[in-house]
Amino acid sequence: MVEPQLNSAITAIRSSETEGFVASTLFSQGWSINFRALDAQSLITYANETDTMQSILLISTDCEGLTPDIYNQLKKLVAKVILFHVSAQDRLNYSDALPIPATALELIALVRGTLRMPLIRTSLPSPGQRRAKIIAIASVSGGLGCTTLAINLAAEIAALDKKSIVIDAHPFAPAIAALLGQRGLRHSGEPRQILQNVFAHEITQAQISEGIQSLDEFVHDFDFVVIDLGTIQDFASNISGRRWSSEVLIWVSNLADEIFFLSTNDYVGRERLKILTRDLASNSIKPAISFLQVHRPLEKKPHSNNESFLKLVTPLKPKRILHYPYDARSVYAAHNEQSTLLESNEKSPLRKAIARIAGEVAT
Repeated sequence: MVEPQLNSAITAIRSSETEGFVASTLFSQGWSINFRALDAQSLITYANETDTMQSILLISTDCEGLTPDIYNQLKKLVAKVILFHVSAQDRLNYSDALPIPATALELIALVRGTLRMPLIRTSLPSPGQRRAKIIAIASVSGGLGCTTLAINLAAEIAALDKKSIVIDAHPFAPAIAALLGQRGLRHSGEPRQILQNVFAHEITQAQISEGIQSLDEFVHDFDFVVIDLGTIQDFASNISGRRWSSEVLIWVSNLADEIFFLSTNDYVGRERLKILTRDLASNSIKPAISFLQVHRPLEKKPHSNNESFLKLVTPLKPKRILHYPYDARSVYAAHNEQSTLLESNEKSPLRKAIARIAGEVAT
């Protein structure tokens, strides 16, 4: 089986304005437009003669010479096809035809969704039709407290009389079930209530398709969906890839309201943050970006060494740049009791910091 060429596309769009919009949007995300067909026959000729299969074909229903039979033939020659209809009448002949996206971000989300794994739905629910605000949490390095923040942010939001759910989407190291004493969480088909107004759910490789569908449903059932993504490495490859471990990140990139990135300001943290910020600068995503600077215990003056950190993150115009205190004693106590910080030590500096974040995102 021929593997498709990564981030390569061909177009067959009659309107020069629409084709220019599609091509320039893909170029901005690092894609190559390898061929711009003027009619269906030249498209078939190119696809048959090229040595490598293209990742995606973007075609409009008014492409000269296009028929349903030729369209079905084209779907066998490229990895994925996105068909745009130019009139409502086209839907009678092409049931999978889509309207032309109104914005670059909508087009990017559509392309990413189309390249997702088989059997996973590619349609995107409209933000206007959903109830929940979606908050994602990730880190540039392991051990910075993504899961602790996710659990406690959901709990603090619930304390503000909002119904929340925390999703464990760690691809390889899920931890929410263990930290909260919720055995069997990953095998539970339905979200499990863990506190008043707080539910939990885990997405696994074996149930990735159902997990994505559950996320689509949760946005209608909850006020807040808090997603623990864990450590993100090679952000750019993940949001354009087809691995199961990238699925929730792609969903978040297309639909979330805000994503928090945790990072340290030591040498390793800055180097990893440098890679992340470079990827974020060249790949458009929907959620607002916020950064949490995690302070290590040996940092006696945590605010005195911010210049290098700010130099990396401020060009992205983040929604928030916050300091995240190190509080190992409180975290250990909460983990030992399999509880939240609000239950185990509501006066801890970390709990107060998370409560402030909850207050901001809830309003």
